[in-house]
Amino acid sequence: MSERWLPSVEDVKQFFFEVALLEVSDCYQLASMSKDRPGFIVFEHTRGDLRYQDSFAPALAPVVRKRFSGQTIIWYDETPVWVMNYDGVIQTDEPVAEFVREALASMYQKRSFPRPGEEEYVREPYVFFYNPPRPPLQHREDFQRLCNFHSVFRIKAPKGQATRTALYRRNYRSQWLLTEADSS
Repeated sequence: MSERWLPSVEDVKQFFFEVALLEVSDCYQLASMSKDRPGFIVFEHTRGDLRYQDSFAPALAPVVRKRFSGQTIIWYDETPVWVMNYDGVIQTDEPVAEFVREALASMYQKRSFPRPGEEEYVREPYVFFYNPPRPPLQHREDFQRLCNFHSVFRIKAPKGQATRTALYRRNYRSQWLLTEADSS
């Protein structure tokens, strides 16, 4: 029986950050509408035997609380090895999407997920918190099983509005699908 090489967690993690950075930089130019999932946008990228696919239902509703949801999957040779599900809400008519892509690109360039409250990204008038430190926080920095969230707030709220109301919030969880027996 021949040994089959499988990617390490680090291989998949680096592939994720490389492609996620490409996605947030060029998402709208490279994404397409899903043929299998009406209403979903799909971004795909392949390098060798690794394939990345992010499919999401965008926040398009003409209301202030715009919800979105999606799933990112990484395959090795047509075997899913890592899955991340995410969901969130945009609670403003302000144009925060470009700022969110900019903040995520900053995180992806560093090729790691920050620890709770460790890092923020600021560009007036917004601040992006990675894993805001609000108990009870069940943060996991392990790429194999992430459980994180991030939010965008205004640095200074308009008169009469609360300063700590999130304009954008995204929750995400991931799962490594290979077992030690798979990779040995």
